[in-house]
Amino acid sequence: MSEYTFQHIHALNDESILGSGLFLCILHADKIPPHIAISMDGKYFSLKAKGKDEAIPVTEVLKIINKRTI
Repeated sequence: MSEYTFQHIHALNDESILGSGLFLCILHADKIPPHIAISMDGKYFSLKAKGKDEAIPVTEVLKIINKRTI
């Protein structure tokens, strides 16, 4: 199995930065497989086994993440 270490990962201290730009989102990083998604200009996009998330506001996704302590 290959391994890659990201050198410049920072905790999300200011959620407002997610309103513009492109971000790689990794959820459940400790599980196999982790969940990988993309956030672009405040919208969240994800492919899942049971469908897809398309253009969901990042603020809504952050509420779920905080509620479920992901």
